[in-house]
Amino acid sequence: MSSTKSPPFNRELNDSVGIGAITFPPLNPREGVAIVEISTAQKIDVQKASGKDKAKTKLQGREPASIKIVLRWTYRIYDEVLEILNYLDPNGPNGGGPFALVHPKADERRVKDIMISEMTDRKNITSHLYEVTIEAIEWNPPPKAANPYIRTPKISQEWTEALTAARSAAFASSGLPAAIAVGSEGYEALVDAGLAEKRPLEPPLGPDDRP
Repeated sequence: MSSTKSPPFNRELNDSVGIGAITFPPLNPREGVAIVEISTAQKIDVQKASGKDKAKTKLQGREPASIKIVLRWTYRIYDEVLEILNYLDPNGPNGGGPFALVHPKADERRVKDIMISEMTDRKNITSHLYEVTIEAIEWNPPPKAANPYIRTPKISQEWTEALTAARSAAFASSGLPAAIAVGSEGYEALVDAGLAEKRPLEPPLGPDDRP
């Protein structure tokens, strides 16, 4: 049994393309044709050989697929195609995508979405037949960034004592700058503001108390 995706047995499927919300050719499939070419590649680092050893190769990841789409249409659907080109134009209102790509070759090469990077000027093949070439690249958006990790600084011993000593409405409404929470000046700043008492002085170490 012949495959329904094979070009000889399904010209309409292979000679048309879906890009985003549009299908080309519009209106009548006999008034236009879409030629889709998809190239895939990967980065290979060829390291310098030493002595008689062969050069070593190292894979560095897959490249996004390159897509070339040639659109040809007749004068009968000229106005409708101009609207499509405005929709696809990388300098147009949609910025060239990303668009979903629907075509048998896209299924074969596992390409789902594309970004259009270039659209050529309209070429007049004849007085009744026109052509535009679209260059695109496979769209693989980066993963969404995880919620940023906020590092909470450790509370100094001086600030812990200040919080303990200032459990009062006076502290909440004092308008003290947050800077007093940093460093050894925190407790003294509260003392100066009248919100904490001075800490008792520690007795000097005796001869037997020194470590």
